[in-house]
Amino acid sequence: MLRKPADVTVLLKPDPRDHFLSDVYAYLEVTDGGHPLKRIMLRQAPLVIGRSGEHTDYRLDGEGVSRRHVEIVYDEGAYYAKDLGSMNGTLWNGESMVPYRAYPLQEGDCLTVARTELRFRFVENIRKTV
Repeated sequence: MLRKPADVTVLLKPDPRDHFLSDVYAYLEVTDGGHPLKRIMLRQAPLVIGRSGEHTDYRLDGEGVSRRHVEIVYDEGAYYAKDLGSMNGTLWNGESMVPYRAYPLQEGDCLTVARTELRFRFVENIRKTV
């Protein structure tokens, strides 16, 4: 029987920062007038979106975008959005968000930052076994 050396560390619970390595991944679809422009892969948490390049993880240009506007967090298997006290606010599915309150994100939810829509997408990877 193989024995494990006594000084080996065993990971009992997966690191929540490694959630993107599972069979499921999430991204924000940046749209303009309903047309998809690009994807922001949610491979790190938290992810801060805003107009300041040095204090954000994703830069969003445009009038009405605060330096640090909205944050996407991952906690215990779920994604949440938080408005970071932005001057012009953020809409979550058409409703104004209360600053610093965490809103759970579901497939298809829409965050509106100034004139940009960010649609939350949650996709399962299809893995083939040989």
